[in-house]
Amino acid sequence: MSDLRIIKSDLIYIIGLSEKIANEETLRHKDYMGQYGAIKKIIVNKDKPFNKHSRDGISYSAYVTYASEIEAAAAIVAIDGAEFDNRTLKASFGLSKYCMSYIKNAQCGIKGCPYVHKTAKEPDTFTKEEANSVKVLQKIHNHGALDLLAKNTLQFVQLSRNRKDGAKFPSMTFIEQTLKK
Repeated sequence: MSDLRIIKSDLIYIIGLSEKIANEETLRHKDYMGQYGAIKKIIVNKDKPFNKHSRDGISYSAYVTYASEIEAAAAIVAIDGAEFDNRTLKASFGLSKYCMSYIKNAQCGIKGCPYVHKTAKEPDTFTKEEANSVKVLQKIHNHGALDLLAKNTLQFVQLSRNRKDGAKFPSMTFIEQTLKK
């Protein structure tokens, strides 16, 4: 059980972030990841940059935890495949693992513990080895973000077709209106 990886539907993983925006304060801003919903936590990974030899410069990854699954799905649909700072952003749901306290059937004493504290559905769990396979990576990437949003409003499905490039991440102001309903 401790080697299992679980899809967390409120957590997204993003790659392709430029140096200019690869910091928590910028990503949290309403022009960037903050426009898709309430952010609980951001972790920017600058230890392992991508594209070290690219003429456009290196890029970074980040994990963003939202207050709800709908907000996370909206962010994925909005930014996955978008161009920003001469880079193509990739976004998918993130993976986590079970909290050791949960495995031991004990109370977790860590405030804001990033690990899973409830039994996940079997289709959402993978071994560490499976999590690195192409088939599982595709499943994580396509794990119902569009379906989740489509159940709430058909406007979400049109999002990828209406994407605009520019100085800011693709805008999704209608998401905030829908989430308030």
